[in-house]
Amino acid sequence: MAKLVVLITRQLEQVDDVATAWEKIGVEGATILDGFGVRNYQERASSVEFLPGMRSAINLLRENQEHSILLLSVVYVESRIQPIIQATQDILGDLEAPDTGFLFVLDIEWVTRKVITSER
Repeated sequence: MAKLVVLITRQLEQVDDVATAWEKIGVEGATILDGFGVRNYQERASSVEFLPGMRSAINLLRENQEHSILLLSVVYVESRIQPIIQATQDILGDLEAPDTGFLFVLDIEWVTRKVITSER
């Protein structure tokens, strides 16, 4: 069964290293998204006063927001999951420690396009 691997981290400078490590393990592709936490957004939004004509709240808050990066990949070979987790921890540090990241893996019931179907 295909898996969705999701990493969320604030270690922006390490994301390229993680993506490269995943690729060496056999991950065919990944998507990187910019993100920010809802709680942090709500705290900032409650402390900002907006005047008519100002830029949108989202744009203003993003300028000063602590960013996180989401790295997503569909993995078709289950034996690659543990090496992906280990490689991620080798780069970011113990994912159970504060300020390293948050990684989870989900089963995917259906995928529209398979990139690979067997181990190399």
